[in-house]
Amino acid sequence: MSNTHSKKMGKVSNHSSAMLGYNKDLIRVLGEIQEPYIIFSVEDQVGAFFHDAQELFSLPPKYKDYTLDELVEILNVENLSDLLKEVWRTNGSKEVLINSADFESLSMKLVPLKSTMSVLMILSDRTYDDYEDEDFTVREQRFLNLIANFHGVAYRCQNDEDWTMEFISEGIYALTGYKPEEIRGNRLLSYNDLIHPDDRDIVKERVDEGIREHRQFTIEYRIIAKNGDVKWVWEQGVAVYNEEGTLTNLEGLINDITTQKEAVTALRDSEEKFKRLATQSPLAIYTTDANGDCNYVNPQWLSLAGMEIEDALGKGWIEAIHPDDREYISDMWYKSVNSRGKWGYEFRFKSKQGDIYWLYGTAAPVFNEHGDLISYLGTNIDITERKKAQLSVIKSEMKYRRLVQNSPDIAYIFSVKKGARFWANKIRDILGFEPDEMLRDPMAWVNAIHPDDQPMVYDLLENLKAGDTWDLEYRIYDAWNNIHWIRDRAFSVVEEGDDLVVEGLAADITRQKESEQELIRAKEKAEESDRLKSAFLANMSHEIRTPLNSIIGFSDLLVNTEISDEKAKQFMQLINSSGEQLLRIISDIIDISKIESNQLKILHSWMELNEVMIMHFESHKESNLYKSKDQVELKLTLPYNAQKLNLYTDPGRLKQILANLISNAIKYTDKGVVEVGYTLEQIGEKQRVRIFVKDTGVGIPENQQELIFERFCQLDKGYAQGTGLGLSITKGLVELLGGEITVQSDLNKGSCFSFTLPVPEISQQTKGTTSKMDASSEKIFDDRLIYIAEDDKNSLVYLEEILGSTSLEISYVNNGRELLELVHQRLPDAILLDINMPEINGLEVTQRIRREGIRIPIIAQTAHAMSEEQDRILNAGCTDYIAKPFTKDELIRKLKSVLT
Repeated sequence: MSNTHSKKMGKVSNHSSAMLGYNKDLIRVLGEIQEPYIIFSVEDQVGAFFHDAQELFSLPPKYKDYTLDELVEILNVENLSDLLKEVWRTNGSKEVLINSADFESLSMKLVPLKSTMSVLMILSDRTYDDYEDEDFTVREQRFLNLIANFHGVAYRCQNDEDWTMEFISEGIYALTGYKPEEIRGNRLLSYNDLIHPDDRDIVKERVDEGIREHRQFTIEYRIIAKNGDVKWVWEQGVAVYNEEGTLTNLEGLINDITTQKEAVTALRDSEEKFKRLATQSPLAIYTTDANGDCNYVNPQWLSLAGMEIEDALGKGWIEAIHPDDREYISDMWYKSVNSRGKWGYEFRFKSKQGDIYWLYGTAAPVFNEHGDLISYLGTNIDITERKKAQLSVIKSEMKYRRLVQNSPDIAYIFSVKKGARFWANKIRDILGFEPDEMLRDPMAWVNAIHPDDQPMVYDLLENLKAGDTWDLEYRIYDAWNNIHWIRDRAFSVVEEGDDLVVEGLAADITRQKESEQELIRAKEKAEESDRLKSAFLANMSHEIRTPLNSIIGFSDLLVNTEISDEKAKQFMQLINSSGEQLLRIISDIIDISKIESNQLKILHSWMELNEVMIMHFESHKESNLYKSKDQVELKLTLPYNAQKLNLYTDPGRLKQILANLISNAIKYTDKGVVEVGYTLEQIGEKQRVRIFVKDTGVGIPENQQELIFERFCQLDKGYAQGTGLGLSITKGLVELLGGEITVQSDLNKGSCFSFTLPVPEISQQTKGTTSKMDASSEKIFDDRLIYIAEDDKNSLVYLEEILGSTSLEISYVNNGRELLELVHQRLPDAILLDINMPEINGLEVTQRIRREGIRIPIIAQTAHAMSEEQDRILNAGCTDYIAKPFTKDELIRKLKSVLT
């Protein structure tokens, strides 16, 4: 550092003024410092740089706060932080050489500035020490001593019995009432005369100790002012030596601390008063230091905690807290201390004896005049009884709350003025609304009511009176916009002035309402069904009696009237046609009964679709119905790419469906075309067939197109005829086969019925076909023996008439026992077996024959044409079956099939 730097005068900045609290006397003295200096706050922050300190350390021109660590790095001073703390703690100055290659001639002097809570560092360049004149050194040392002790009265005196003053500042007048010139040189009186007689010895002793130990001395003592007032002063001084080491004088600073002493006394009195009050207080009282560690508890606190006072101090009080509350309360306490905030919590004490107390603890921070936190004052109030009462109320409330929350209905409280105030959680389960969300919008419930029902609810609320009750049913939308029926039962009470509050239960009666509607619909449907059934029975009576009239009438004519052969043949044809019609009616009744009871079974097998379609086409072309329609053309349309299309379905039921649809189309078409066919449809990766029957007949009105598939339903009188079962059976059969049926129709233009069937993946493969036998060949009957078991005489006569013209050898029996005896005598080539026979029925006879290992063909004849009956027959061991009634051709075909 250059000499220019060391001699350069500087000024104290506004920044330093703010830091030093505008202590004008101290700022004026600092402005006279000729060396670079730095001021530190007690928090170890660099407060301000003055004069050439910035330039010396290559610092930026702006005043900027630097941490102690940054300054240590610049100056390379070991343990600078500890040095600053030591100077502040001991209240003594200290000089240290800086150990830095860049500043090897630099030294620093640390001086505490008690009045500003800071430390002054003066940097000195010792390179030119040998060239400094004595006056400068003396002046500099004197100045440093003044700075080190500046606080009130500055002095320089001799070390004699009277402390003869060589210099004393103007502050002595304010302190004692004496002017400086009255005391300087003991002109009027010595300074020793001002010292209280009781304190003169201690002052002498402390000064001598400082001189002897070459350190500053600090003393508190009393003086007597000119007006006789006794004042307390604080003095800090130091002995001054010349170059030879001889003590020349004493220099120091004296401050008036009377106010502080009085405050300490008052504080001590206050503390005593506090302790007396705390001891007698019914509250548990405690105090802590600024760190939150306990330093006092009163007897009531100890009594609640069951602890000794030495165990409660520091952090020992935590042990008094119940283990379940200990960690939480401890954390909350020290968080409040760190934030310098108030504290208040409920918690439990658990004494060493096991007693548990509920407490409400509070604490408030205590600050000194500088705003520094110095302690906490707190109380613990025993709230055990109140807590028990609270817990009892809470338990009771929880009990009823559980009842409310577990109720199947939605409990609520609703203010007529303010809207909803409480919703039970059940509202979430029933309607999907969150209770909290509903409370944020108090009118949400009313707004969710169906618009058609809102006026009723608004009218009720508007006209509500205290004590009113109601029982309403209305509709409301849930969170997903679905409609619910609500039964709302409530009563009203007056609360909070004139506000009416409604308390009630809202039950979800949606299912009940739906059940009521279903019952109403079921009742209406049952009434309609009864009406339809009545109409059906009346119609059925007509339908059955009509063919029976023909059968009985023409049969009577044949028996009792002489008629020609031609006439007899005509009558027989009419009897046969009426019998077929009656059989269809009976079959329809059985089928609809099976479909309704879900007992109709489907027997799947492979079949070639084209073969079935051609067979039905040819069959209907030969029917009397078609032959009677001379202006109707029957047309077959088959796709060219599906000649070998095989379906896995029930061939019998498919034939029944086709027969119904084709017969209806011909029946209701008087002119034009009836077209039968099918097309193939691709649905994704799967294929299906759509079979259709089109006509140019009378058509079906649009408003009746859905009705035609209903049971017992017939269209308008004069339009349709029959039992009203055909299309209903057809629809049921199509659905059982895995398809669906539709109709498209225009009145007086015609109709198109179509239904779909699934096509298996291997349907295109050609299935094995059976060889067609020559039905006209009679050679297979030569030398063949068959047994016929039949207990009905009319059926037996019919069989003898049919088979009498063949070359078959036939034996007849009328019960199962006789048949078994016959089989044991001689095995036939086939057996024609009636199922319902006396003694031993046909199925049991078959089972016995099969158990004996006899494998001859057995054809069962039965009046039960149901699929499950057919299964039972085949499972018993029969080779085939034939359903009554049957024709001659059907029986001959069956016999030839088993004998081939």
